[in-house]
Amino acid sequence: MDQSIIVVTKAEAERIIETRNPRGLFLLHADGRFVGIDNLTGHAWTEDFDCQATCAAWLRGTGTKEDYEGVEGISVAPPNHQPFSPVDDDLPY
Repeated sequence: MDQSIIVVTKAEAERIIETRNPRGLFLLHADGRFVGIDNLTGHAWTEDFDCQATCAAWLRGTGTKEDYEGVEGISVAPPNHQPFSPVDDDLPY
């Protein structure tokens, strides 16, 4: 399944978790951490990560959090992102 990961603000993430809408895969960068929100099924599963690459890998279902802890990757979210914009990471997974 080719599902885009959407970068969201903290307010947008809170709304997604509270309302379980919209459906999709979301990434929040806040307080130096990356939070993945998997809301494909409407359950809003969340995990917290140290780096964007690890978070994106978990969201894409290419492993568990433990499989990817410590993986080198993007460490800073793009500045001035637009709400609900796709992640452009060009990572090989």
